[in-house]
Formats: sequence, C-alpha cells, structure tokens
Amino acid sequence: MTEKTQRLPTGFDAPQSAESKHLPTLIGFIAISLLVAGVGTWLLSARLAGTVGANGRVEVDKNRQIIQHPDGGVVQRLLVKSGDHVEKGQVVLQLESDDKKSELAIIEASYLELLARRARLTAELENTKTINFPSRLTDTAQLRPEIARLMAGQTALFEARTLSFIQQRAHLSMQAREIEAQGAGVDAQIAALQRQTNLIEQELTAQRKLRDRGLAQTSRVLALERESASLDGRMGALNSQRALVKVQRGEVVLAATRLVLQRRESVEAELEETRAKALELAEREQRLRQLIERRDLRAPTSGIIHEVMVSGDHAVLRPAEPVLSIIEQDRPLVIMARLAPINVDDVRPGQIATLRFPGLTSRSTTELTGELTRISPDIVSDATTGETYYQIEIAFDMGQMAAPHRQHLLPGMPAEVFLRTANISPLHYLLSPFLSFFSGEHGPV
Repeated sequence: MTEKTQRLPTGFDAPQSAESKHLPTLIGFIAISLLVAGVGTWLLSARLAGTVGANGRVEVDKNRQIIQHPDGGVVQRLLVKSGDHVEKGQVVLQLESDDKKSELAIIEASYLELLARRARLTAELENTKTINFPSRLTDTAQLRPEIARLMAGQTALFEARTLSFIQQRAHLSMQAREIEAQGAGVDAQIAALQRQTNLIEQELTAQRKLRDRGLAQTSRVLALERESASLDGRMGALNSQRALVKVQRGEVVLAATRLVLQRRESVEAELEETRAKALELAEREQRLRQLIERRDLRAPTSGIIHEVMVSGDHAVLRPAEPVLSIIEQDRPLVIMARLAPINVDDVRPGQIATLRFPGLTSRSTTELTGELTRISPDIVSDATTGETYYQIEIAFDMGQMAAPHRQHLLPGMPAEVFLRTANISPLHYLLSPFLSFFSGEHGPV
C-alpha cells in the first residue's frame, strides 16, 4: 500500500511537466499574436496629425514703410533717430535748399513784374482810368517796398502812355479841324467865284446882244470873255484844292483810326506775350515751391522709427534712396516664414498653424494658433545665402496672449511655424519614404 501510494505521484508528475514546459511558449505566442494584431490595427486605423515646419520672424502687417526722397540732395538736419515715435506729417529730415530759394526769389520777382505789366496792359486795352492790380501784388507790396516801387513804375508808365496817346489823338483832331477849315474856305471861294461867273455870263450875254445890234464894242465883249475864262480857270483850281482838302481829311481820319488800331494791336501782342511768360514763370515757381517744400521730408504715417539709413548731417542722398523706415504701431503683427519648396504642395491658405516664439521666456505665451493667409506666387531666392524658399504669411490673434505679455512680442523676434497637414495612418507614414523612392526612381518608364 505504501509503495503504490508513493508511485502515484510519480505517474502524475510526467504529464504535468510536459504541459508546464509548453505553456510559456503558448502564452508567448498568444501575446505576440495579440501584439502584432494590435500594432497592425493601430498602424491601419490610427491617425497621425501631419505637420510642416518653417522658420520665420514677427513682422508688422504690410511690413515697415520705407521712406525715400524723390529728388535727393544734401542733408541739412536729421531730426529723428531709431526708436523715436513720430506723428503723421512730422518733419524727420531737412535737405539744403538755399540754391532753390535763390532761384525762386529771382523767378518770383520776374513773375510779379509780369503781373504788374499785365495789369497795366489790360488797363490800356480796356481804356480804364486806373490800373486794377491783382491782390497778390497789393498784398506783397505792403511787405516788400520793391514791389510797391514796381507798381508805381507801371502806374507812371501807364499814365505816360495814356497821355501820349491822348496827345496824338488831339493832334490829329486839330489837323482834321484845320483841314475842315481849309475846306470851308475853299468852298466859300468856290461859291463866290460861282456868283462872279454867273454875273459875268449875264453881262457877256447882254454885251453880245448889244454888239450884234451895233450898240456895244467888240473889245468889251472880248474882255468879258477873257474874264469869264479866267474865272473858269480859278474855279478849276479851287475844285482841285477842294479835292485835295478831302484827301487830306481822309488821311487824317485814317491816321486816327490807324493810331487806335496800332495801339490796340501793340497792346494785345504785348499782353499775349506777357501772359505766356507769366504762365511759364508761374509753372516754374510752382515746381520750385514744391521742390522746396519737399526739402522737408515728412513722415507719411505715425509709428516708430525702425531703421535710419542716413549717416547724419551733410550726407548726400541720391534720388529715391531709402532714408529710414517706420513701423506703424496700430497694425497687427504677422509671421513671415520661409517654407522649403519640397513642402509647398502640402500647404494652402486657410491651414491652421501652431506658432512658437523662442524669444519669449513664459511658457504660457510661447505657443499660439494662427492661420496661413498667403503663399508667395513664385519661389524666392536669398541673394546672400542662395537659399530658395516660398514666403508664407501667418496671421494670429494677439488676444491669445495675456495682456502683460503682449508688449514683449516685438517685430523682428524669431518664430517657429508648424502647419497642420492631412491626417495619415502610421503605416502610411512608415512606408511613405519607400513608396516615394520606388515611385520616383524605380517606377515604370
């Protein structure tokens, strides 16, 4: 009994040892199968958020505004420095303008002289008693004695020319009256001679009748005939003299008319020439005033002086050469980043971006959310490094940051941009390099 009892355990121990030997293998196989199945399921069903990274910096929307001078010149005074706040219209730089001011003074004097001359000629043309000078002359004359003297000179010339014209007309009028008097005398002589002729004709007729009857002498008849012929001769001379008087009267009238016309034509021609010169000088004066006004370079907008490209006073500026830049404070900040050309197919406007600012120390404010708003239409090349990239712009809301931290985010600070792309499975992520390799290099030809 005792031996049987002791062998029974031995009989049962053999099968138990075999099962114990294969059990860990089975469990391991099952665990590996479950792991493979789980990993495979995860590789196929899980979704990873794809991202494209880019580096950039903080800038003001529309970036800084570059201030240039269209004409250039020599700097007289530089009135601002980097970091100064300026208001719109504030003078930031002055250029030397002494030469332009001297030229303007000469042109202005010539122009005012033409205005005075034009006013005098207009008065002569319209036959007014006085000159109506423009307000610019009268106002300037109160401040500048030389302009008052100029106006007085034109007034004196106007009076002298007017007096000369009046005297010439008066002389012609006197000549006309003299000729009319001569004509009246000739007409009176002709009338008297005509009466004498009539009397002689009557007496000659009577004497001829008496002679025919033998009552008068022939010599008396001949004497009357001679006297009648003499009267006819004198009548012819008087008629010729009367015709000459008429011609002289016509010449005087023509001279008076010619005097008025010549004066008018001369004044009109001089006035037209004066107007043309005045117009030309007015345009030159306006251009010079604009040039002098542009000697003061003004800020086109309010903001902070960011960069001054002028060395200082007496520096020489070329036309359109940048002088300084202004950053407007009231414009929102954006991120301008460089995107590698290989990633341009993965991004499009409207994509969400995660923004990080290494320059900010507070972790609570170093990561913001933004939106891709613009991609450059073509590739951009850095002239210094030769790097090629697409420039992208990301807008973001400053309200995501706590108010105390907003003032620390300044233009020019570095920024890291992570653009979210389409979700992909882990398996696709792992196989994508191989798929790209085979499709790109070993694909069908």
